[in-house]
Formats: sequence, structure tokens, C-alpha cells
Amino acid sequence: MILRFPLAPAFARTVCATRRSLMKLEIEVFEDGKDPLEGAADLLSRHDITVKNGKIRSAVRISDALAGALRSWPEEMGRKLTVTADLLIAYAGDIRLEWLPALIDSFLVWLSRLPAMHGRAHGENRYTRIKTLLTSPLYRGCMSRTSRSRSGRYIYRDGLYWIPLILLTMGTRPSEVLQLKKCDLVQREVWCLRLCWSDEQYGKTVESQRIVPVPQVLIDLGFIDWIVALEKPTDLLFPEMCESKTKPQEILSKRMLTIRKRLGIASYNEDLYALRKTLSSALWAGGVPLADRQMIIGHVSSTMIGKHYTEANMSELKELLDRADHRIVVGYSAPHRHPVIEDCQFVAGQLARTEVVFDDDGVLGALRILRDSDGAQIEAIAIAGAEMPARPKWRNLKTLDWANAPNAVADVLSEYNIIPNENEEARLAFEHVLALSTATSESKLSDQPGKAKKRPSRKSIDKSEPSSRIENLKQARTVEHAIA
Repeated sequence: MILRFPLAPAFARTVCATRRSLMKLEIEVFEDGKDPLEGAADLLSRHDITVKNGKIRSAVRISDALAGALRSWPEEMGRKLTVTADLLIAYAGDIRLEWLPALIDSFLVWLSRLPAMHGRAHGENRYTRIKTLLTSPLYRGCMSRTSRSRSGRYIYRDGLYWIPLILLTMGTRPSEVLQLKKCDLVQREVWCLRLCWSDEQYGKTVESQRIVPVPQVLIDLGFIDWIVALEKPTDLLFPEMCESKTKPQEILSKRMLTIRKRLGIASYNEDLYALRKTLSSALWAGGVPLADRQMIIGHVSSTMIGKHYTEANMSELKELLDRADHRIVVGYSAPHRHPVIEDCQFVAGQLARTEVVFDDDGVLGALRILRDSDGAQIEAIAIAGAEMPARPKWRNLKTLDWANAPNAVADVLSEYNIIPNENEEARLAFEHVLALSTATSESKLSDQPGKAKKRPSRKSIDKSEPSSRIENLKQARTVEHAIA
């Protein structure tokens, strides 16, 4: 563990007292022949160290926890966990796990100083991966069930076909989709899916249990008809993912990774989990408010808006969901006798630039993003509580706290590529906002009163001098998945 001097007085006293106790124990053992475990009983108890069968249990360190986790997680998630562990070790050393909770806040502040690639990676996912995937043989016609990436005449509408579409258009988690049954298709003014509804379903909680309308694009592709055609109400929608002792989520991840590798879109920044963020960005582009976006993808279903939509007005919620334009062109295929995806018309994002206003303490107080081609304003945000020399007179200026402002900025980057600001201070401030968006994008508290993220200090956005190891870790663009 890295010690920073000067030490806090209380900590320094603890270190000195422990050292004295160890020196006294050493004398008693060597000179008086005292049993070391017996003599150290009070010291061990004071530090919650247990003795079993005459032995002190070995400390579980970050590297030990990583090794155990890698045995039970898919390859893609394993890479993210490895990057997260490397960052933690670079920051604090290979410390014992019980020391970790006290370091999380300071670690996240330290992490926010690293160059953020959130927007660029997200853009690649949105414009390259999705278009490539949706226009691939998986959806156009493949060779066989085991050769989904090679062109052919067969379209197999199973889990590999439907699940990516559901994640993209409904924002659900893979684990929620894999447990769906025919009986989870219900009508509440419009066709809906019940998520985490049955008692036996893994992960069922008050917060996760919700009803979400089926978006029109899935209906147009024949998803409802496909479910209705299943024989029994208790039938799983995707039983082929549950045919072995391997976790269904791991089966899905491995099979999709095989397809993505063959399609040339296997970057771990572009995994299935990233599709949920793509939906959030598409909803933003459609003018859906932040609270509604978070509720749709299952972040705040226990709030009043979540309960309101769960009980009624499903048609209103479907209208919000359908505002997400994924640019999917659907047509009918006579040879296959069902609708198919004819095209996905995603195009590369336009260039945009930023303007930054600092508050009286030199911390970002407001920013706006302008389209580079004509200077049109895309987004303007003021940080709640910021004391600026003068409030910018920008059109449609929104006031957001530090919990929601970073995610609002990240949403813009799904449609635009940002040109780095020539002013270094402004550029660093903007990068810091993006880094905070990775830490809060999965937060369930970001839309609740009294839970706003604290304003960062000036010190937290100062440019640090990274070590050579940290330079090698700048590729950690999706560390937020592992932390979440």
C-alpha cells in the first residue's frame, strides 16, 4: 500500500502502537519461549484477524480476487476486470480486499485524471459495430446455425438473433432477457414484456421488477408473432442458452464474441453491455428527458416516475421508447416468410467543438457544445451551485448537478465527434466531465433528490504526471463496466 506523508496523527499512533506490540511479542517468543499465536491473541483480535487450525488465514489481495473472478466470468468481462485490478494495484498496491472500501472515493478521483476516451469508444460502438452487425449474415441470411457470419440463405430467429435487438431497442440487461418466458409477454394498452417478474428468476428485486413496452421496430420485425407461436406459456424464449451447466449469460457472450470476431467488431469496448448506452444516447437524440431515459433502462424503476409508468400509461412510455431512431429499415422477405432487416443507415458523427466557463474557484461552471460546420448550439449546461463571474447568456441553458451533467455531455458524443479545445485548461476540464460520466452512467442514485454527486475540487482536475505504468493503462476505456 502506498503511504502518503505526512501521516494522519491517529494513523501514525496506530502504526507505532502496533510496532511496539510486535517487538514485545518477539522478545517474549525468543527469550521466554511463548507461543506466538497465544501471545498475539489481543493484537490479532484488535485487527479482526482470525486463527483457524493453528494458522492465520492468508490475506486475500486484489490479485487473488482477480484470479478467482477470472475463472467464473466470460472472456470479455475478464479483460475489463483485469484492467480494473491493474489500475487499483497501480494506485494503491496489491492491497488486502478489506482495505479497498476506504480507498474507493480517492481512487475514483485519481482515475478521473486519466485521459477519457468514453465518447470516442461509444461512437465506434454506435456507428461501426451496430451497422456492421445488423447488416451481417446473422440478420440477412447465413450459411448455417454454426456459421452465422458467412452469407447464405438461412435466418435463424433465436437468441443470437433477438437478444442483441432487444438490448439495443429496449435497454434491458442480458441476464433479464435470458430469463424471459412466453408468459412475460402481456398487454397493457400495448404489447409489453415483464422483466424480473417470476419468483424463480435470478436478480428479482423491487428495483429491477418492471414492465417495458415492446418498441415498434421489434413489432415490425415480427417479434410478437414469434413469441405467440411458442407452445407453452412457461416456455423460455431462448432455451438454447440454458442447455448446459454453463451460465446462460456466458454462453450468449461466447457465441456472440465468435460472431463479432469473424465480423471484425470484437473490441471489448463494443460488447453487448454497450448496447444499453447506445439506447440511452438514441433516446437523448429523440428528445427524451433524462429521468425517463434512466427509468426505461432500469436504473430508477423504484422512483415515482418508474411506478407511474409501471402501473399505467404504457402507450405513453412506448411513444418515448419509439423516439429512439436506430435507422433500421424493415422489409418483408418472401423466401423467409417473415420481416427482415433490409438496411441500417447509421452514418459517422459530425464534428463539434466546446466552450467552457470556469467558476470562481477555477472549476468548470458551464459548458456548451457547438456544431463545427455552422456553429449551431447542440447542448448548453450550467453546473448547479457554481458561482461564476457571470452566468453565460446561452440559449436553452440547462442547470444540472454533478450527478447528471456528465451523462448529458456523454449523450451528445453519441452523435458528434468532439474537436479537442486548444486551451489546455478547458480541454482538461472537459475530459474530467467525460471521466465522471463513466463513473455515474450506471448509478441508481443519480436522479434521486439529495444524492447528487459532489462537485470536484480544483485539485482533482489538475494535470498529474503519470508513471510509465499508467501510460500503458490508458487503454482502459471501459473500466466503468467493471466498477459498476
